[in-house]
Amino acid sequence: MNDSVGEYLHYFTPFYAPEFGMFFPIVDYVELIVTSADTTMGTAGPVAHVARNTSQTIWATRRRGYKFSHWQEDLGIHATRSVYITRDTTRFTAVFQPAARYTVQGMSDAEGAGYVTLDDSVYYEGDTAVLEAFAAEGMKFRYWSNGSTENPLRIAVESDTVVMAHFTELERYRVIGVSNDRTKGYVEVDDSIHLEDDTATLAAFAEAGYEFSSWSTGGTENPLRIVVESDTVVMAFFAGNGVGVTSVGDEGRPFTLSPNPARGRVTVELAESAAHGVMLKVQDAAGREVLRCELAAGTRTLTIDVAELPSGTYFVTLTTAKGTSTQKLVIN
Repeated sequence: MNDSVGEYLHYFTPFYAPEFGMFFPIVDYVELIVTSADTTMGTAGPVAHVARNTSQTIWATRRRGYKFSHWQEDLGIHATRSVYITRDTTRFTAVFQPAARYTVQGMSDAEGAGYVTLDDSVYYEGDTAVLEAFAAEGMKFRYWSNGSTENPLRIAVESDTVVMAHFTELERYRVIGVSNDRTKGYVEVDDSIHLEDDTATLAAFAEAGYEFSSWSTGGTENPLRIVVESDTVVMAFFAGNGVGVTSVGDEGRPFTLSPNPARGRVTVELAESAAHGVMLKVQDAAGREVLRCELAAGTRTLTIDVAELPSGTYFVTLTTAKGTSTQKLVIN
């Protein structure tokens, strides 16, 4: 007989099932009882019926202000462990004891650079303290005195602890928008200098007979918003042959906005009457859409009420069968 099979049958009493023409083992169960010596200090488990001569996992969980000490059955100091269940070993008791009390302090490396908060004012051995660093304006959190850059930071409390947050001034970067062909279009940037982690907004404007195609970053969103992490140059690509487009006034664009800057109302004048499916939308500098409407066929002018919009820079985009055109609108 195979050794493993023989060992298996040694632990279980077999019975014969004539309907199947074979023996089946009868599993011998015992009651496993795991308890805490003092439930005000912690809990332990499980309490269950388990098969004899098998390995089972027992555990002990401390309550705050206490710590696991040991198992009464001399099983060691590990709160979770595996035990082998026999007829004589079915009861285990977890012992806890008061935990030491410690202080945790969070500090900034320089006055005015930022500050640190903690999730609690009192900590016990085995607790987890959570520290979070907040940078002052113009500053950025870089790292903790323990070398971690995680924020918030979680540390296991094992002694009185002081953790310092290190801050530095935000870097200043230049953002430049260029055109692949200035005769076809140009790019405007909301600001030439941006602080590190700022969002820069670039808008591409096509000249008459051309349309914006894509950015050197690979996207086609217009305006484009990027998180500034270094000096950056972004190129706009324009397409078209410059013919076959009716101009409006001196600007030679598919539509004009007047007045611009505006207050209260803005008139949108199209170079040619709208065909079916012409869409106009307005976005703020953060890219949020604040207005969208579909122009009825034959529309040449449209008045937009902007009285409720906050002052700032907006982008008006007109989408037709011939392409998309965007213009900047300033609301005072």
